[in-house]
Amino acid sequence: MKRIRTVASVLALIALSSVAAAAQDSGAEIIYIENPSGDILITDPNGIPITPDFGVMLAEGSRIETGAGALELRLEPNGTVLKLAEDTLFELRSLQGDDPEKETVFALLRGKMRTLAARISGAERYSVHTPSAICAVRGTEFINEVGESGSSILVREGSVYVEALAGDRWVTLGANQGLDTRARAYRPVTLPVAEIEALFAAFDFRGTAPGGPSAPTGSASGDIGRPVTEAVGRQREYETKSYDERSAFGRWMADSLSGEIGTITIDGETYSKLVLSPLVEAGAFRAAFYLPIIYVDLFDGGTWYRPRGNNEWSFGADQDSGADIALDLWTDLWLKVRYVEYGDAGWDPFYVKLGNLDAMTLGRGALFDGYANNYDFPAIRRLGLNMGLDRRFGVEVLMDDLARPNLGGLRVSWNPLDSGFELGLTGAADLRPLADRANPGELGDPWLVAGGLDADLIEINRERLKLAWFTDASAMLPVYREATSGPYAGVSSGAAWDVLWNDDRPTNFVLRTGVRGVLGPIRYGLDYRFWNGVAVPSLFDSAYGRLRTGYVADYTAYLNGTTVPGDHMGVYGEAYWDILDDERLSLGAAYDWPWDVGSDGASYDTDDYLKVELAVGRRLIRAYGVHGALRFERRRVRQTVSRPDDYSWFDGFTVISGEIVFPLNPILEVALIGGTTTAYDDDGNIIWTDAPTNTVPKVTPLLNIETRINY
Repeated sequence: MKRIRTVASVLALIALSSVAAAAQDSGAEIIYIENPSGDILITDPNGIPITPDFGVMLAEGSRIETGAGALELRLEPNGTVLKLAEDTLFELRSLQGDDPEKETVFALLRGKMRTLAARISGAERYSVHTPSAICAVRGTEFINEVGESGSSILVREGSVYVEALAGDRWVTLGANQGLDTRARAYRPVTLPVAEIEALFAAFDFRGTAPGGPSAPTGSASGDIGRPVTEAVGRQREYETKSYDERSAFGRWMADSLSGEIGTITIDGETYSKLVLSPLVEAGAFRAAFYLPIIYVDLFDGGTWYRPRGNNEWSFGADQDSGADIALDLWTDLWLKVRYVEYGDAGWDPFYVKLGNLDAMTLGRGALFDGYANNYDFPAIRRLGLNMGLDRRFGVEVLMDDLARPNLGGLRVSWNPLDSGFELGLTGAADLRPLADRANPGELGDPWLVAGGLDADLIEINRERLKLAWFTDASAMLPVYREATSGPYAGVSSGAAWDVLWNDDRPTNFVLRTGVRGVLGPIRYGLDYRFWNGVAVPSLFDSAYGRLRTGYVADYTAYLNGTTVPGDHMGVYGEAYWDILDDERLSLGAAYDWPWDVGSDGASYDTDDYLKVELAVGRRLIRAYGVHGALRFERRRVRQTVSRPDDYSWFDGFTVISGEIVFPLNPILEVALIGGTTTAYDDDGNIIWTDAPTNTVPKVTPLLNIETRINY
C-alpha cells in the first residue's frame, strides 16, 4: 500500500509539473529585441516591471512601451508573430490559447505593429483594438499604425474587417489593400504588389530570419515574403498583376476602362453585343457609362436591338419635330449612363446616385422600400435618381427615370435632439402608372398619390449590436384624369376621396412598427403590419414597376364596388448573414406573411412575398476566383403552390437576376448572366398575359453570355 501511495505521489507531481510547464509555455514569448538599451518598459498584469530579455514569456494583461527600442513576440502555443516598432504602446489584453470560446485581443494605443497571424485549426480568432477602430483578423499578415489623429491598416495577405468605434462605418480589406481610418470615404485603397512588398520589407521580422524561429505554421504567408500556396499566389497576382509596371496612361486605362463581348437573349431572340464601359472616379465622385451595340448584323443598323422600340444611337436624327428631336436626344444620351454617384448613403451627410439602381429606400420604407428601376437591365435601361442630405433637418429625393419621369418621392426629416429620435414626412406620386398600357383611359388614366408619417423612437448603436425601433403610417389616393369605362366603369374623374373614408371609418391605410438592426454578422429586420382595403405595405418595391397597372385596377374595382376588401395583418422578417465575410459567402432571405381578418376568422390565401439572395465572393474559391450572385423575388408564393394552374413561377410577379463569373486571366473573364425581363412588342408596348384586363405583363427569360475585358 505504501508503494502505491508513493507511485501516486510521483504521478501527481509529474502531472502538476506538466500543467505548470504548459502554463509557463502559454503567453507571448520575446524572440527578438532591437536596441535593448532603448528604454523598453514592460509590466505584468499587476503593473510589476519585467526586464526585457530573449525567452521571457509575457502573460495575458501585459503592457509594453517600446521607447527607442523594438520587440518581436511569438504567441504560444499557436505561433503568431508580432513586431512592435519604436515609440509603440501595446497591451496584450486576451489570449485564446486552447480555449475556442476566447479570442486573442491586442490593443495598439500608439505606434506601429506588424502581425503574422497563425492558422492551425481554423478556429483562431484575433482582433486589434485602436483608439479609432476595431479590426477583426482572419488569418493574415498586416501592419497597423496609430498616430495622433487616427490609424491606418495595410494588408499583405488574407483579410481584415475594420469597423469604426462609433459603429457607423465598416469595411473589409483584402490582400494589397489599405485604409486610413480618418478618410471620409472609408473605402479600401488597392496598392501595387511592389509597393506593398517595399513597405513590409522596410519593417521586416528579424526573429524569423534564417537561423531564427520559423514563421507560424498555417499562417497566411508561410515563409516570410512568399505565399504559402500556389493558389494564394495566383489570387494575389490576379488582383494586381503588373499594375505598377504600366505607364501613367496604362494605369488610367486599368482604372477607368472595361468592356464586354458576348451574346444576349432578349424575348427569345439572340443578339451579339459589344459594350464599352468607361469609369470615372475622383474622391467621393464615381461614374460609369454603358455604351452598347447589341445587334444581329453589325453592319445593318436595322438589326440592332432597340430598347422599347427606341433607336438609342439616333440622337434625334430619326425624329421630325423640334420637341421630338430634343426628347429623343435627351433620352439617348442618358441611356449611356450606367450610374453616377457622389458620397454614400448612411455614411456621408450628402449623397446622390443616378442611373440603373437596385435598392432605393426612403426612411424606413413606409412607401419606398428597396425600389429598383433596373429590373429589366440591360434590355431596358433607366436613369433613376436617389439623393439625400442628412442633417438635423434632412431631405431625401427619389425618381424612377429622369429620361421618362413618372414616379417620384420626397422625404423630409427632423432630428430635434440630434440623437436616435427622428420624425419624417414622405410624399410620393406616380404620374403615369398606366404609361405602358395601350388604353389607359379605360382605367381613368389616374395619378397615384401617397403620403406617410414615420418616427424612429429608439436607437442602439454598439460595436456588434445595432437596433432602431420605428413606426409609420401611410395611405394612397388615386386621382383620375377621366371617368373610367368598359369593365371598370363607375368611377368619375378627380380625386377619389372615398378611397380614404368609407362606412364612417378610415380605409386604405397601412400601419407598421418594427425594428431594423445588426447582431454580430447578421443584419435583420422584423415588423408587424396592419392595413385596410386595397392598400399595400411598402408599395414601391423592386416589383412595383411590373405590377403598377394591377394596383390601379385593384383601386378602381374597389371604388366601383366590384370588390370589397377588408382588414389585413401581417408579419415581415428579413435576415442577411455574411457567413464567412462579404467577400466570400453571404446569404439573405425575407418573407412577408399576411392574412385577411374578417368576421369568419383569418384567411391566408392572400399576397405573400419571398426574397432569397446568395452571393459567392471571389475569395471563396481562391485558386480560380469563380464568383457570382443570385436573387429571387416572388409575390403570391402560396397561391403559386396551391393553384399551379393559375400561376407560374416565372411570370410578372417574379423578379430574378444572377450571374456566375469565371476569371480566365488577370484582364479577362467570362460571365453567364440570367434573369427575366418584361416583354415588349415591336412598337414598344408591353405584352400582357391576362387579356383583356391587361394588368400582369408577360416576362421572358434573359440569358447573357459575355466576355469582360478589364484592361
